Amino acid sequence: MKTRRLLRITAWAAAIAATLVACVWLLLQTSMARGFIADAISSAASSRGARVQIQGLDGWLPGSPRVGTITLSDEQGRWLILSEVSLDWKPLALIWGSIDIDEISVSQATLLRNPSGEGEGATGSSEGLAPLRISRIKIDRLVVGKPVAGLEAHLGLSGYLDLRDPSNRAKMGLQLEQRLGQARIDVEFDWNPRAKELRAIVDATDAPGGILPRLMGAPADAPLHVKLVSSGPLDNWRASLDADLGEHGALAGSATIKRQQQWLKLDTSVSANIGSIGPKDMQPHIRGNWSFAAQAARSDTGALRLDSAKLTAPTFELVASLGEDHQRSPLRVEAKSTALAIGPVSIQAEVRPARSWSDPDDDLTFQGAASHGLVSAAFA
Repeated sequence: MKTRRLLRITAWAAAIAATLVACVWLLLQTSMARGFIADAISSAASSRGARVQIQGLDGWLPGSPRVGTITLSDEQGRWLILSEVSLDWKPLALIWGSIDIDEISVSQATLLRNPSGEGEGATGSSEGLAPLRISRIKIDRLVVGKPVAGLEAHLGLSGYLDLRDPSNRAKMGLQLEQRLGQARIDVEFDWNPRAKELRAIVDATDAPGGILPRLMGAPADAPLHVKLVSSGPLDNWRASLDADLGEHGALAGSATIKRQQQWLKLDTSVSANIGSIGPKDMQPHIRGNWSFAAQAARSDTGALRLDSAKLTAPTFELVASLGEDHQRSPLRVEAKSTALAIGPVSIQAEVRPARSWSDPDDDLTFQGAASHGLVSAAFA
């Protein structure tokens, strides 16, 4: 009898709980509740100088909401409009303190102009962010207004984000492609903190006169191709960069980090061919081939070492080195220039700390020499 009574009480409790849940769910589907939720979210997301307005909250709440329009404004007015936004997520994941989103879909996002940047953002610390997964982000049409880059462009965007456990793994992907043009950006990012391994790929391409060169500050008539690749753990890491702006310039570079006993050794080199880029009065001085190479190292105890660094330009050359004794070794610099009106000049200089480079109050000893043709002078 007691067991039967307990089962009856449990059944009634379950029925009452289910009824309450059903009532809450039905209440969420009413226009009054939707309006209240939209106003509450808009108010919470807004701040002084930055306003968020949500209109037309629809769909099945809370699992699959849809929004007619989301408008972001600043003191100068509207700068971003999101139209027909839908969200498919798992609200019960909030019980375990995480945010799990299957898809965020936007029919059209219109970037009217760049925001003023004068509004007050959130002041909370990012350390308290909940674990986040977004399996798919999709914007069918991204309209970039003429005030942003000097021309109007229509693009499509898709991607994903996985920050469920950033201390163990962080992954992100993004694809941006122009609808009636050649602009395209592909980004892949995968960081494994435990293995100290970073894998990243950035590939951007656009035709002359496209939107990407304008957004990146390149000449408007330049084509664009940029590719950055990073792979490997920190003890054996490598990266490469290639960029091409047609007649305006090109750049290629590489970097590696390899462990040598207690040292992590960095070896990097960059070469560039600068063409018709930059202010016209400066182009004669910067046009031509540039190169940079450096070898440095960091020990497991935090000691730093600069084995060599060399910058070569069309009109000058600069070489620097710092010995193994990172605390007291002198910094040696040698510079040569052929661009001065008086002719070629060479300068050698040495800077040495009295006690240690790490002491901000330490006195520095400076000495060197300069030469021009048959004339030379020492200074200290």
